[in-house]
Amino acid sequence: MQRRVIIGTGIILAGSALLLFTTGLLSPRTPALPVALVVVGAYSLHRAFLPGGREVHIFTGTLFSLAGVFLVLQQSVLTRTELQSLWPVLMTFGGISLLTYGLRKGRGYRYSLVLPGAVIIVLSLVFLLFSLNLIEQSLASLTVRWWPLALIPPGLLMVLPGRRNETDAEREEPEDLEF
Repeated sequence: MQRRVIIGTGIILAGSALLLFTTGLLSPRTPALPVALVVVGAYSLHRAFLPGGREVHIFTGTLFSLAGVFLVLQQSVLTRTELQSLWPVLMTFGGISLLTYGLRKGRGYRYSLVLPGAVIIVLSLVFLLFSLNLIEQSLASLTVRWWPLALIPPGLLMVLPGRRNETDAEREEPEDLEF
């Protein structure tokens, strides 16, 4: 079974790489680094989901795959867009990597990995809007006006059920016990 998965993954990667060349998205003169990053990332993701696979492969696989896809797009479709204005996309890749890694780790890591990953993704998308000049207002003036919005999510996390603090559990009075 494992051998079939490895061979099938190899065929999918080879077909995908050849498809990039036959559709004209990549030319033979394109450096091989972006395609190599995608292949290494896909292999790392494959290893992560094998029985006994290590979770660290999720983070590295996602990061390499997304970086490779970004470089392929930047060399083919996004040639007119400067890398200087697309830097928040790289930040998004880090957030997505943290998010997927935290989801694979399990419930105990939701607040330490998934939440920061989601915050990084949201911030990078906001920065991307400013970097591409889709929002004409400056980031500083927008922050001064809308900063109280940052207080609402932590407040919701404190109010919503499902996450209890140890100090809250200690403060509760114990139930009447009969001896």
